[in-house]
Amino acid sequence: MLRRTAFTVITALSLLPLGCVPADLEDEAYEADAGEWDESAEFETSEQAIEIGANDVSNAVRDAVVNVGGVCTGTLIANNVVLTAMHCGFENRAYADGNWHDLPGPINVNFGPDRARPRHTAVATRVSTPTYVAAPWPEDIALLLLRDPVPAAIATPRPVLVDRPAGLNSTSVIYQVGYGGGRNRRSMTGRGYSDWTSVPPQLMNGFVYTADDRGPGIGDRDTNIEGGDSGGPMLFGSVTGPVMGDLSHWNPYGIATFGPGGGGRPSIRNWINGKAPQRPDFRITAIQRYGCTGSGGEPMVGITVKNEGTISARTRVDVFLARVAAPVVGDSSALNRLSNVLAPGGTQTLSFAVSRDYQARTVRVDAIADTLRGVTESNEDNNRNNASVAFEDCRFN
Repeated sequence: MLRRTAFTVITALSLLPLGCVPADLEDEAYEADAGEWDESAEFETSEQAIEIGANDVSNAVRDAVVNVGGVCTGTLIANNVVLTAMHCGFENRAYADGNWHDLPGPINVNFGPDRARPRHTAVATRVSTPTYVAAPWPEDIALLLLRDPVPAAIATPRPVLVDRPAGLNSTSVIYQVGYGGGRNRRSMTGRGYSDWTSVPPQLMNGFVYTADDRGPGIGDRDTNIEGGDSGGPMLFGSVTGPVMGDLSHWNPYGIATFGPGGGGRPSIRNWINGKAPQRPDFRITAIQRYGCTGSGGEPMVGITVKNEGTISARTRVDVFLARVAAPVVGDSSALNRLSNVLAPGGTQTLSFAVSRDYQARTVRVDAIADTLRGVTESNEDNNRNNASVAFEDCRFN
């Protein structure tokens, strides 16, 4: 199978000073140094292999990665909003106030693995870019507003990690997908970075670029980014994972990611969440006995909650004891408390002391995670769990 060697240049356009975007998006200046084919190289994972050429499957999840204007890549993040790179023709100071602005002309957004034969074409009519603060301008991100919503059967909007997930560390795997290199079909452009902890908090909207694959920052890590991949998604954990950035190369910050801003930088988190609102999604992942409050004290139950959504938040956990069936709308419990603020992927185990009447007994325990106290929805199956818990006999501790 074929694989590109490590890149040196992303796009010539990425290196232009502010305000120098050519009007003609087909200009050859957008082409990258293509490098050489390495026919003997093998793909790093089977997931990477299936993302290449004719093996790139078409389905509603994969087809959220789109071709923008024939020259860049983007990602559908709401049924009428596409995330792409600012330098794909949207580097205009007049756009840089965080609001929607009319485009001078419509831009086609093509869905499907083969951009020459799209399954569906949507039309972008408006653009929004982050608020410009001062040079350098690392926020190489733009949002396009589509004239009509994209049917769910065509593409499922990809969730966006506007907060850094709890599991993000120096060994995390980040996948990239794009239409680069002049190919008609999407291809995997690389995987794996080792620099997530190297950037100060105020620069969370970007990562430092270095050409040294041993130094901190985004560099020549066999990421294989080529002209046309710009604006494509950085996907956390898998090729169908949530988006945590877009492909770019604006010195000195490199690939654009999302963050709260600070240090003079705008909040990308607030900007994206205002245009395509993201949400937390809490799950009860474990219910177990949790010891005693002390010698001769009360038995305890531990409830583990996980944020499987895309935005940091806290939740309230209600605990119900010794029920014969799940609690119904309107039920509430005296056993309830708020979690900490949990980043995407973050977990916390909350402990609850129960009555001594339950010690040395096995009873059903129901737990519900919600932003409000009690059971507030007719169907809370997505954030509810139950387990049979054998409480300890705390009298003998």
